[in-house]
Amino acid sequence: MRVAGALAGGGGAWAAPPADQVDFRVEKIKKRARPKKLIKGCDKANATAPAPATAPTGTPATIADIAAAATTIHQVAKTIPDLFPPGTGVGVTGSAAKLELWQQWDKFKDLSAGLEKVSATLIETAGKNDPKAIEAGFGAVGKACGACHELYRQKKEKE
Repeated sequence: MRVAGALAGGGGAWAAPPADQVDFRVEKIKKRARPKKLIKGCDKANATAPAPATAPTGTPATIADIAAAATTIHQVAKTIPDLFPPGTGVGVTGSAAKLELWQQWDKFKDLSAGLEKVSATLIETAGKNDPKAIEAGFGAVGKACGACHELYRQKKEKE
């Protein structure tokens, strides 16, 4: 994807057109959502995930798979502010980012930092092989995601 080259320099300097930037952001966030589904599908009683939540190998997910998924969530969480350069809000192909996100940039960054923190905690929790703690950690990640979405993501119209 063209955007990847534009991102390589870091620091939020975007050379790609806004529509490409939004496409890149959506793909990165979907990368984070796939592991969330794996964790959500975890069977709390025996720390394995029933179908359809499976590991990349196609076998039932294990605690190691969940720890890897938590790591992916954390890696994406660390990049979230960089995924929202100015000019990529509602009105740009596929974007649901409200204008308030940029108007309240410091608050947005604080919420993003909160997601980064709870996702780091989830990595530690997954390593302890405690299904109830994993469930609680997943809940904290979900709340952190939801706090930002509630404020800065335009709701989809129901058909």
